[in-house]
Amino acid sequence: MIQRSRYADGLAALSDGTLVSGRIAAWAAEHGLPTFGWEREYGRFHPGQSPWAVLAYAHPHGLAIRVDVATTPRDWEQISVVPAAADPGLPGLAAVLARLSNPTIVRYRPGHRCTVQGQTPQGPIFVKVAPGGAQVHADAERLWPIRAALPFAIAEPRGWDERTDSAWYGVVPGRPIVADVLGPDGALVVHRLATALAALAAAPVQPSRTEGPHEQLARSRRAA
Repeated sequence: MIQRSRYADGLAALSDGTLVSGRIAAWAAEHGLPTFGWEREYGRFHPGQSPWAVLAYAHPHGLAIRVDVATTPRDWEQISVVPAAADPGLPGLAAVLARLSNPTIVRYRPGHRCTVQGQTPQGPIFVKVAPGGAQVHADAERLWPIRAALPFAIAEPRGWDERTDSAWYGVVPGRPIVADVLGPDGALVVHRLATALAALAAAPVQPSRTEGPHEQLARSRRAA
């Protein structure tokens, strides 16, 4: 049985943020990147593993980094910082960033996925790097021909690149809705979202797979 109490001091230090912020600032200075403005957007606790904590920090300039916290044989914490492009779980990300002009990391989850916005000779594009994401892109291709029958806009699927595990999409005009969801009319916005998503059940397209409560619970456990 894993004794989570052994991580109490480390978790407290991560919660305070000072130790990690100092390490990030030092790393950024070494690599000619901004030393201030980094905000934590993601964190996972993996007791009994090394690293036992995996964090993601983002910068307003469209940058993202992965921070791993491991316990060394001498029982003290080692904090390592790498750019998202060097994430070993996303080996295709660096190649995707190199193919885009002015790439901006929109959302990054270490080892799992990364969404990037950038420019190509054909115009702006969004790219989602996610191992195993081919089926998601295939579903988008099924929805695209019936987009006029849907009560919401979808991005045009531009292709799946197996070499980089990346799905390429056109741009849907709009803006992020996080502020609206968290605002005074958030309940109305959520209702609109739910109504739009429910329309998928009546859409004239066959999904590649369906999931029941057991699959959903299993996914929640993996993400916990």
